[in-house]
Amino acid sequence: MSAHSPLNNKEGCTMRKTLNMFVVSVFCLALGAVGVTGAVAKSTGEILSNSEVTKIVEHKVGSDVLSISLHATKGGHYYYRVTVDNTPDDEVKDVYVNARTGQIVQVIEHPSDMILGEDEAG
Repeated sequence: MSAHSPLNNKEGCTMRKTLNMFVVSVFCLALGAVGVTGAVAKSTGEILSNSEVTKIVEHKVGSDVLSISLHATKGGHYYYRVTVDNTPDDEVKDVYVNARTGQIVQVIEHPSDMILGEDEAG
């Protein structure tokens, strides 16, 4: 920038700060878009709620839901990842559920060496 640049004076400093705040705001909005979009999809009934998915998974896979989270693919498809315990074979599993239909898409068993026993949990 030259010494006579409009961004080199007091007004320019304010303009740079405003521009920086705008860029940071847009970035934060972009990061939160999936969460906001997911909330809108839930409220309009476009996808199943957490409690509906929990009931499906408890009935079909395991009785203790440890966690549930909503995710979106780049194509705009929603799915839930549900971690369950107390399954019939006594394993911790991740269950992937289509958020629109409730269909269980995939079940992944956690390797037993990744799960700490009560004596190891310390």
